[in-house]
Amino acid sequence: MTGVLLCFAALAAACLDDAAPPALVVATASAPVAQPTATPAADSGTDSLASPLLPQALEGRWTPQSKALQGPGELTLTARTLTWAPCGEAPRAAAAETTGDTVLLTLSGTPSCVLDGQPVSHLRLLPRADQVCEMEVSVFENAEQLERNERLAWSVYIRADCRDTAR
Repeated sequence: MTGVLLCFAALAAACLDDAAPPALVVATASAPVAQPTATPAADSGTDSLASPLLPQALEGRWTPQSKALQGPGELTLTARTLTWAPCGEAPRAAAAETTGDTVLLTLSGTPSCVLDGQPVSHLRLLPRADQVCEMEVSVFENAEQLERNERLAWSVYIRADCRDTAR
């Protein structure tokens, strides 16, 4: 665990396999606020990564409930990383673009994430307001498919060890 924490502290030094980790794009549709970026300036250490980039409400281990994404399995989200079988075993640097309740993760880097032989560039996360332990995950091959809402796959995911107290 210490190695992972040190790795995050040394992102500017490209500690993951001597190459910068694949990054996700950060943006927001809300009022202008200073946003952290996924790529810190060379002389700033980790200052630009001081704030969580993924909403805290989405952090945790998520398990697919629909058959469409049971093969890729569990999705784990932290403040700065995504771990999901189509993207490999190592956590990827993560950031988010939030519009209303929807969170868009834009995947980049090499190797790319691959689902059933197709590259994956975007994950759209939509928490369910009426069920706090659930979210819809939609998978897109590229930005054009995202604009047309042409999903490669989608599934309802349930947070592991979550107790829905809103019901």
